[in-house]
Amino acid sequence: GDTAFIFTLADWQLGKADYGVENTLERYEVALQEAVKQIKALRKAGTAIDEVFLLGLGDLTENCDQSFYSSMPFNLELNLSQQYRLARQMIMKTVDTFLPYANKIVLSGVPANHGEMARSGKGQVVTSRLDNSDTMHLEICQEIMEQNPRYDKVTVSIPEGFHHTVDIKGLTVGFTH
Repeated sequence: GDTAFIFTLADWQLGKADYGVENTLERYEVALQEAVKQIKALRKAGTAIDEVFLLGLGDLTENCDQSFYSSMPFNLELNLSQQYRLARQMIMKTVDTFLPYANKIVLSGVPANHGEMARSGKGQVVTSRLDNSDTMHLEICQEIMEQNPRYDKVTVSIPEGFHHTVDIKGLTVGFTH
């Protein structure tokens, strides 16, 4: 193949009632199916796609509390455990959706503000801003996939900072939240 397909995972903010968890899940399913249709259409038109990059751009879960937004306790449908479980399920579903369409899949992502762990009420982070659920989800999914040969063609690339680069068909592509 001479072309890679990029699919981004961004600003799900799972758990928020604004758009609603069920609406988010329905919309995401549409996005996955549209991406598969796009790959098929590109291939039919003669574009050889053999690599898929799944790039998490952050804010997959909602980790803000009332010290940041006073209305937040009234705007959540899921607690953090439920949000984290759903985020992992969605990431794995995304990987599973693209498995039949590529010889190589790269799952990567960057940390973002809603994923900061151990936030204090003064907007400060107790540990480090890189102690982040956005990258934690990728690490856990990586551990899951390492246990199953079905995922041998999947590589997980986790950044050591707030920004990340991946090599896509000889081009260095950078991304951040």
